[in-house]
Amino acid sequence: MSCIYGHHYGPGPWVNQAERADWNSVYYHRADSVGIGFDRTTKGSNAVSQYFPPVRDQFNTIQTCPQPLLLWFHHVSWEYKLTSGRSFWEELCYKYAGGVDSVRQMQKTWNSVQPLSLRNVLNT
Repeated sequence: MSCIYGHHYGPGPWVNQAERADWNSVYYHRADSVGIGFDRTTKGSNAVSQYFPPVRDQFNTIQTCPQPLLLWFHHVSWEYKLTSGRSFWEELCYKYAGGVDSVRQMQKTWNSVQPLSLRNVLNT
């Protein structure tokens, strides 16, 4: 595949004009005003039918699908309530903010040890 967008499968919603549907970001995340995720249930692409029946039945129903797999099997409403009590959108923002906080802590850690790095020791 020739990458005409300057990146490979980035999440940009503007990446929707590739030669094949499955070369577009939106094909996979299916984000829209209603929600996000690829509906692989029996009402969607039916990819869930490839699983052993008890597993298929668990994954096919949004209420019993394990949360880490929700977006793989369901187009989840932004307002869908998760086990945390937050809506999907609120949980997404919460997790994103947690990631940002983690990176800030990594930056502080690096700033505290950076003067001790081999490069700095050798250049003194």
